[in-house]
Amino acid sequence: MDKIVEGFVRKIGSLIQYNTRVLDIQIRNNGVGVVIEDQGKRSTIEADYCISNIPLPLLKKLDNNFTTDFGDAIKLCEYDPTCKLGWQANDRFWESNKNQIYGG
Repeated sequence: MDKIVEGFVRKIGSLIQYNTRVLDIQIRNNGVGVVIEDQGKRSTIEADYCISNIPLPLLKKLDNNFTTDFGDAIKLCEYDPTCKLGWQANDRFWESNKNQIYGG
């Protein structure tokens, strides 16, 4: 999945803002407005599109004007308790073309 991020960095790296908090997402007729907070200063970014990787349980907490259906759908998403386990294999089968598995 890091290849997706690497692609964005390669194409628009100078536009990426790190350590910036998203406060509000507003869908508009001609695009989207995203209110951010960077080092205590609030501002709005206007764009044609917003590609969000904010986990849904966090996205539902942001101010927004999402459609009712979408808002209701994200409100149903919750973090799932998980665990981490160790696993060992004889080969890295997920990297071969034989199995066609993306990622690792």
